[in-house]
Amino acid sequence: MPAARIAEPVASALANGELHEPAIVRWLTACLVVFAVAQLAHAFYEVSRQALFARLDTSEPRRTSTVVMVTRTVVALGVLLLPADGYRLVGLCCAMLLADLVASLMTLFMIRTAIRPERLLDLHRLAIVGAATVAMLPASTFGFWVVQHQVHDRVPQLAVSFVMGVVALACFGLVLALLTGQRPTVITKLRARLRA
Repeated sequence: MPAARIAEPVASALANGELHEPAIVRWLTACLVVFAVAQLAHAFYEVSRQALFARLDTSEPRRTSTVVMVTRTVVALGVLLLPADGYRLVGLCCAMLLADLVASLMTLFMIRTAIRPERLLDLHRLAIVGAATVAMLPASTFGFWVVQHQVHDRVPQLAVSFVMGVVALACFGLVLALLTGQRPTVITKLRARLRA
């Protein structure tokens, strides 16, 4: 799994000293992968919740927040049945993922109901975001290769990962600005900030 291969160097850097054992690194890697997926689900939830607030609807987001809290509590209590080791930690991460998935599905359904008969997704903008995401892949892949095959110490691995993450984000932003016609605006804002 690509996410696990990317998360492993980060988990290895987090597990310093006596914590740097293969089992702990595996558990931290699993947690990072679960949180990476949960981050996407939470982003959908947060954007959907803000859209509901923009419609001056406060009851639906409150109901969703209640469901999120109940889901996290129930799953966390169920995780107590797991052995008291790293599997319990991964289970708690899964509680966050499950709650975020439930919340995002609920709020997306509420928005779909509110805006019907309009489309929920603009396929043109979705294609632009997809193209910008693909533009990140060369920098991400190169950074992964450097971390796996060229840099062997944990701190330099973290530094290279950070730098290549910034490069990948810059690629994403540049392609997004080009495809949306915002490039002149972005360049003007950058020049203004550099002069200040």
